[in-house]
Amino acid sequence: MRNGFVAIAAAIFLTCCTGSQVPGEPLTYPYVATAERQAQILDGFGEIKPGMSPPDVTAFLGQPDEIRNLLDQIKNSETVGYTWWFIIERKAETGSAAEKAEKLVRVTFDLTDEVTQIDSWGIE
Repeated sequence: MRNGFVAIAAAIFLTCCTGSQVPGEPLTYPYVATAERQAQILDGFGEIKPGMSPPDVTAFLGQPDEIRNLLDQIKNSETVGYTWWFIIERKAETGSAAEKAEKLVRVTFDLTDEVTQIDSWGIE
């Protein structure tokens, strides 16, 4: 089962570049998640812990809105993992932090598909 998930994750990973969005319904900007989606992200992100697997994270947060490669800038941009982004609100697709005014949760995975870090922006 885990090998099947790893194969799917690898396929998604290899087709995504930094900043790419998960295939499916594209976000339009300004973007605000539905009240149900906001509640899922806000209620679930406190449950995410280092060492969890992607299915564990999905159980609490649902599918990510974006998947991005995590690159080691010191080692010639070597891929060292990936991040899942769960967006509550984003005013613009690109621009400065102030221009985007994001509210989101980012979950970082290493190449063994384990959570290594959980971050949030704009959430109190």
